[in-house]
Amino acid sequence: MKLADGQSYQRVPDLNSKISSKPDSPGIRLEKLDTLEKNVKYKLLVRTHAPGVADGLAGYDFTVNFPPTGGRCDVNPSSGTALETQFHFLCSNWRDIDNDQPIRYQFSYESEKGLYTIVSYGKDAEAFTKLPVGDQKLSYKLKFVVAIMDSLSDSTTFSVPVTVSCLRFQGPFPT
Repeated sequence: MKLADGQSYQRVPDLNSKISSKPDSPGIRLEKLDTLEKNVKYKLLVRTHAPGVADGLAGYDFTVNFPPTGGRCDVNPSSGTALETQFHFLCSNWRDIDNDQPIRYQFSYESEKGLYTIVSYGKDAEAFTKLPVGDQKLSYKLKFVVAIMDSLSDSTTFSVPVTVSCLRFQGPFPT
């Protein structure tokens, strides 16, 4: 489709699958933006027609944000003892092609009840922490996740494998 400003656009053939409102409703709600290509400029055009009233045309330009990409996160050491070993998590080479700065990092682990405990949040790409024991049924592996977010809160999650075993008891039991 050619527009008056000389730009050309391609129709999104399955737009109805990306909106939760009906095409003839007074408003449009785009919900399934994850089905649109990231970092592509879109123009939403709305045409109106009512008998006895002038036809109307309105447009809205938007670009689907692209989350941070290209990096990795590591831990040293990769295994240790609960509440004893100091783990160092370090993320590197993450970039945001949209330049939605600053990039923020949320370091967290999953508890046995499925809740996440945040260890660190902010601009620092590293965190130091002692951790609780991992899941015994999974050979003491602890689900540790880093969310790497741009300034629009679009994020990429990165799992960091870490094994945290039980505390070692040394010496006789107290009497």
